[in-house]
Amino acid sequence: MKIRTLSLTLVVLTLAMSSIACGLFTASSPEPAGVPDALVLETTQETQPTLELQPTDDSAAQPPSSLLPDLTGMIPAIDTNGDGMIGICEAVPTEVWEMVMARLMAGEPTPFQDPSLGDGCAFDFGSDSGAAYFSYVTFASEEQFNDALAYAVNAEPVTTLGDSAFLNYGPDTRQLWVRAGGKAVMVAIGDQENVEGMIVVAPFLLLALP
Repeated sequence: MKIRTLSLTLVVLTLAMSSIACGLFTASSPEPAGVPDALVLETTQETQPTLELQPTDDSAAQPPSSLLPDLTGMIPAIDTNGDGMIGICEAVPTEVWEMVMARLMAGEPTPFQDPSLGDGCAFDFGSDSGAAYFSYVTFASEEQFNDALAYAVNAEPVTTLGDSAFLNYGPDTRQLWVRAGGKAVMVAIGDQENVEGMIVVAPFLLLALP
């Protein structure tokens, strides 16, 4: 897992440095567009949950974070079905998924609805030597975020995403929950833990929140 995480970090940082270099040597190139003002959500004092978590061991003493750049401006989501919207299955480009998973996607993404997780999409990346490679993401509500936090297993705060975020252990793999105002997203990658990959994916989901 450490080798895969290191490889992901090197790939993404290389991509980011290439983008910066292009900006320095091409004077006429426009800067990447930022997140539209309409997608910047504000949180009220009444609905803002308090994330008070105690680390379970020394390795959890520092909240998980990432030095990886935000790729949403370099690899934009594509409206693949032409309906004029970026849906949950389109929010994260295939290129990003395959870079994060270090595997080609197997089959088409599968949408689903779950009362606890929200409106989601599942992705299959095949298997080998008894290990299955998969991921799933959701658009969730603030209530679902708060419920997930209340029942989280070994929750750890994440300080680099959204208004509030945490990692927990779901029934099949680790999950990353991120709240932005009154909405939330969740991303899970299995069956090998990949926290850095989830942190790369989450900004794409936040940008596409309906």
